[in-house]
Amino acid sequence: MFSNRKAFHSVLKDKIKLYTKGWWKVFTVFALWLIHLISDVCSLSVHLGRDFIISSWTQLIAFWTSFTSTSETILKRCRLTAWIWEKVESKFKKNHKKPRLEEETNNLLNNGIDNNISMPTTGDEAMKRLLACKGKDPYSILGVTPKCTDDDIKKYYKRQAFLVHPDKNNQPGAEEAFKILVHAFDMIGAPERRATYDRGVAESAFVVQNFSQMAELLQKLQQKMEMNANTIRCSACGDRHKRIRVDRPSYAARNCKSCKIHHAAREGDIWAEARCFGFLWHYYACMEGSVYDITDWAGCQKETLKHLKPDTHHVQYRIALGKQNNSLPRRSSQAPRMDRPDLENLLNSLYGHNDGGASRRKNRNRK
Repeated sequence: MFSNRKAFHSVLKDKIKLYTKGWWKVFTVFALWLIHLISDVCSLSVHLGRDFIISSWTQLIAFWTSFTSTSETILKRCRLTAWIWEKVESKFKKNHKKPRLEEETNNLLNNGIDNNISMPTTGDEAMKRLLACKGKDPYSILGVTPKCTDDDIKKYYKRQAFLVHPDKNNQPGAEEAFKILVHAFDMIGAPERRATYDRGVAESAFVVQNFSQMAELLQKLQQKMEMNANTIRCSACGDRHKRIRVDRPSYAARNCKSCKIHHAAREGDIWAEARCFGFLWHYYACMEGSVYDITDWAGCQKETLKHLKPDTHHVQYRIALGKQNNSLPRRSSQAPRMDRPDLENLLNSLYGHNDGGASRRKNRNRK
């Protein structure tokens, strides 16, 4: 009986070892699967978190841009804030407007130094100063002012030439310093050569000043042309209103409230879009193949555009792109008539002359 019990225990022990060995394999596989599952979940969570942060940041930037543009539009529509804005902007431009040509002109006119330098006492001192003045004007090299006498020029030249002459000064660089000094003295040492040099400096300053004035005129002309290219003539007030190009393609320009999409716009189309729960309207127009914000111009056309509704499916108004782009909007679907521009129209557009004055001049000439 004891032997049977011993055999039973051995069989049970073998079965336990067999099952334990199999369960360890299952546990190992389950642990590896669980580790892979946790790593995949963590990786997906990181990617989702990154995408959420990027999306939130993009939406925040878009919201901030829309908020700032809307606030700027509201402030500019108020006359007081618009006047303050223009004053601050113009003053800022004036304070930061200093052309390089004007600085070069001042540098040429202020040629030389203000006071004569102290006469060098050693050859090393004179040599270092002359090498440092390499490339400067002859007055600065000699150490005298442009208003000094001819005797001062000769005195300063002789003293420094004695200190840096290669026969008297054996230091490295003395020969180069002596050549610099001799070249400067050759330019203004004699009264005739000095007068020629001063006349050349004055002529150079005059040329640079003329170039500065020419550049300023060209800059004003460019600003005038840019202003006319980015403005619309208003027939109601006679002034020009700014138009702002919008980064929106013409094939998806008009927002439709009923279709929840953007429809295509044709040349001359005018439409409105409402923001801030309908309290703020923006007016747009398709001109020259691009979409422009013409809210400032539409502010003077309230009586003409009083029937225009925002975010509609169909185009209600079209701008008549006639002469000088200042015709009134019309409720029509015909294509706009484009006149061929000429020199007179360009000059009138640049300098703000109206057609009435031109016709009066023509009638006066006929008489």
